[in-house]
Amino acid sequence: MSIQSSEILSIADRRELFVDRHLIERLDGTWLKLHEPHPAETAIRLDRSWEGPFNAGLGVMAVDGGYRMYYRALKADAAVRICYAESEDGIRWTKPEAGRVEWEGSRRNNLLFDGIANFDLFYDTRPGVAADERFKMTQYFVGGQKITPYYAGKGGQEGKEIYLLVSGDGFTFREAERTPVLTCDWPNAFDSQNAFFWSEAEQKYVAYFWFMDPQ
Repeated sequence: MSIQSSEILSIADRRELFVDRHLIERLDGTWLKLHEPHPAETAIRLDRSWEGPFNAGLGVMAVDGGYRMYYRALKADAAVRICYAESEDGIRWTKPEAGRVEWEGSRRNNLLFDGIANFDLFYDTRPGVAADERFKMTQYFVGGQKITPYYAGKGGQEGKEIYLLVSGDGFTFREAERTPVLTCDWPNAFDSQNAFFWSEAEQKYVAYFWFMDPQ
């Protein structure tokens, strides 16, 4: 789709990616190209006894001049554990000892939560957000029952609800409200890594989530 000169769209001082022809009137000797990612060095290895053998999604966010990574570690016992890593440059990562969850008789690990199923965690960049609510994490329910690894068999049923947890430090969370922030009756809704964030362009919170139509 191209635009005529009489239909110029003002983007003011915003940065805009040319992902299609919407903002382009014509192309003379040029073309649009989507660049491909290139393999680089390994950012983080899942080599701890509590981390493997499966990694079931992660979230990376920029916080206070550095980067945080929250990721799920799934073992063969089907218990999902949330781990934490941090980096100053987004390339070299460390796994600090959180001292929160006991594993094989020790708390010297980077575990934050144990026995959780799906989770999605994001850093809230909305202007004016309370300092003790900067971090937000979702909690999933179906039929009034919180989804845990031991309740995961209900995950494909309809009638899912999302409740919100908030935190100031990204480690200790509390319930934000006693009512769900989002509900969905579509089959298998939210049964994956979902994305929640504050959209500066839309001035709203936005969610991208997965569902599966059995048809």
